[in-house]
Amino acid sequence: MRQIRLIYSSRPTAEFHYTDLGPILRASARNNVRLDITGVMALSRTHFIQILEGGREAVSHLYGRISRDPRHRDFVLYGVEEIPERAYSRWRMGFVGAEAFTAERCLCLVNAPKINPQLLDARSLTLLLDDILRTETVRDAIDAQHDFTLDEDVFEIAV
Repeated sequence: MRQIRLIYSSRPTAEFHYTDLGPILRASARNNVRLDITGVMALSRTHFIQILEGGREAVSHLYGRISRDPRHRDFVLYGVEEIPERAYSRWRMGFVGAEAFTAERCLCLVNAPKINPQLLDARSLTLLLDDILRTETVRDAIDAQHDFTLDEDVFEIAV
């Protein structure tokens, strides 16, 4: 079966509730096990950023569902590519919080103190996420012991 990698970003809408993050991540991890999808979600202060890997049909179907979710808006699809092997196979749904997007890291990798994924290309975004994944603790949502609750000030939501 051919594997693909899909990279996208979106912004949360007013319908997104911070206290829902834990249940959403854990349900996603359980579903990803069933669908044989792996990947990671990162949250900057303004965006969801996600990389999904798996079979073409499963990943495409999942992205379609996510793109219709009323908690997301302003989608940017950076690309879909066939891959010889998964780069994010360690996580059914890895999670990196906004604290990983430090001004120093953003300045070094994307030449700006804050990240705006909508202004990046797939290569730049992948380099940024790969750097974060190498140096930060990535929490696997399949592990129910993690508390994924966010404070209200994690996002700068523009409605």
